[in-house]
Amino acid sequence: MNGTDATEHISLRELARRLGVTDKAVRNAVASGRLRRSIGKDAKGWPVVVNPELATIEWKENAGKPSARAAAEPARAAESAPSAPPPVQGELIDTNTLVGAQRLATIERGRKLRMENDLRDGRLLEADKVRKEAFEGSRIIREAILNIPDRLAAELAAEADAGRVHLKLSAALREALNMAADTLLASAANE
Repeated sequence: MNGTDATEHISLRELARRLGVTDKAVRNAVASGRLRRSIGKDAKGWPVVVNPELATIEWKENAGKPSARAAAEPARAAESAPSAPPPVQGELIDTNTLVGAQRLATIERGRKLRMENDLRDGRLLEADKVRKEAFEGSRIIREAILNIPDRLAAELAAEADAGRVHLKLSAALREALNMAADTLLASAANE
């Protein structure tokens, strides 16, 4: 078809093996038009890969793109398809079948177990707890710095030497920030 001899052609199954995906994923990509330029027909009219290098490039370029059919009917596709997580390793999961639904449930249970293990091992934190601690840390630092003018106003107003004002102000800021850091460390150690 493209002027190449038959020895250069590979099957869709061989392309799937090279890409590390299932045959069905490659067949779906061909049917949806994601693989176009690299696909031809053999003597019996079956689809074959006439250019494996181009097929690999097309696969990578079109991996995140919707099929031509889905792009033409986005509203209908959104209504009919249940929301599902992204495919696993380039494989499409048909959630309308029992096997697909069971596979999806197994994948989700695995994700949940990994998250629970990461949470238990301290590699993952609860978002509400992190937000609360960030707010508390910000509040401690803000209060430490905003208390400086109240403590130093009279002392700095009486000072005529700008160098001494700078030294006193720097020392007060350092002290306030060190106290805030100590408070944050102490609160982190208590949890």
